[in-house]
Amino acid sequence: MERSVDQFSEEQKYALELGFNFGVLKTICGMFELGVISEKEVKDFEIGYSASIKEREKGASLDGAMRGYEMAIRPYPNCPLPRRIHQQ
Repeated sequence: MERSVDQFSEEQKYALELGFNFGVLKTICGMFELGVISEKEVKDFEIGYSASIKEREKGASLDGAMRGYEMAIRPYPNCPLPRRIHQQ
């Protein structure tokens, strides 16, 4: 039986977004450090990605997305992503 994201508990939404964002951003920072993508490409990605997160996520899933973002970039001090997503 398939479940939509709306059927998840707040805790499950948090964990889902934390894991998803951790994986995506860890990949981006790793690719940058390996020289696969440029600093400009990372910054361009971040503009769209953070806007998308802020637009679509609310409540626990937004908290999880932001926490996953912060955790993912910690091991990559040279990654040109901002250290956190700024909420408006």
